[in-house]
Amino acid sequence: MRGILIIAASTLVLGASVACSSTTELNSDAVTTTNPPKEQVDPLDQIAGASGQAGIQQLQDLVDRLLASNDPCAILTQRDVQENQLDPTLFTSSAARQVLASGLVDVYDHLIQISPVAIRQALSDQKAVFAQVLEVVDRYANSPNDPGATGQIEDLLAQPGMVTAQQEINAFITQSCI
Repeated sequence: MRGILIIAASTLVLGASVACSSTTELNSDAVTTTNPPKEQVDPLDQIAGASGQAGIQQLQDLVDRLLASNDPCAILTQRDVQENQLDPTLFTSSAARQVLASGLVDVYDHLIQISPVAIRQALSDQKAVFAQVLEVVDRYANSPNDPGATGQIEDLLAQPGMVTAQQEINAFITQSCI
């Protein structure tokens, strides 16, 4: 369950991995190099061991900080969010999963409103998939080690629409945020 919950929690903060590529033509052979992405700090890594009601409040505070930003780049790159760490067992709580699900929807709705038109559809597509991921997490909350949950989440994240949305958002971040 820990893996499933971490995937779901990380969806909230929209951790985008961005890679830069360049192509150079030498003797008619294309050579592509990929630079590793800048190391992203997951905002869920600061609140060390926060659990129970305190953890839920810190999760809500994280959502509130993301909603307070009017800079899509700051949200998408986690630039203005201090490092956080939530106890993964926090997400075994129905209340924490509700805060996460509600926060995910609210943050995506906010991002869609403040982002350039060019990425709004990609954000909307991503929001829909992440909502489905959270449904899987909630459905398997009582059997956290069920391999079906991980498989379903992986399938959702590998959908062509989701992959395309992530590519479009990564391109926006590369062009506009870094």
